[in-house]
Amino acid sequence: MSQSKQLDCPEIVFWQALSRAHATVLTALERELEQGSVTPIGLEVLRTLAACTNGQMRMADVAKTVGLSRSGLTRLMDRLQRHGWVERCDCPDDGRGAFAVLTDFGQQALDRALPTYRAALMRCLSPALHHGDVGAVTDALIQIRADGRDSERNALTQLEHRTVRGTVERGHTSGK
Repeated sequence: MSQSKQLDCPEIVFWQALSRAHATVLTALERELEQGSVTPIGLEVLRTLAACTNGQMRMADVAKTVGLSRSGLTRLMDRLQRHGWVERCDCPDDGRGAFAVLTDFGQQALDRALPTYRAALMRCLSPALHHGDVGAVTDALIQIRADGRDSERNALTQLEHRTVRGTVERGHTSGK
């Protein structure tokens, strides 16, 4: 297959279109949400916490859910905490872990931002996607994420079974 045909394959064209559409929608969301001082990714953190029991989740799990590195989430949490929208609290069963907790002010900020967020998404997405298409595209994107997580879990499992000096199998180390 020639290089130009490889560059025009459906998967690459889809990925480029998805990436560019994401950038376009993100720019529109940032513009719309800036008056409420919440960013799109900040809103995702608030939404994630609001969906949890007691409005709290382990910081590492929040990072995975919203697609941020742990350090990226820490910086974002600092900003959200300065607004009074979230708090951090230690995990009682793990001294190294911390929970992100949605505050009442955070819930209020989320409630204020959601109508603007939804309206901006509708303006961006509705012309291109009919109601039935949104469900199909959403299902496909969720499947891509699930498959990626399965691949990540499989890679981590394989990594756990290897060491520099020997092989670890079912709790027994054989040094070589």
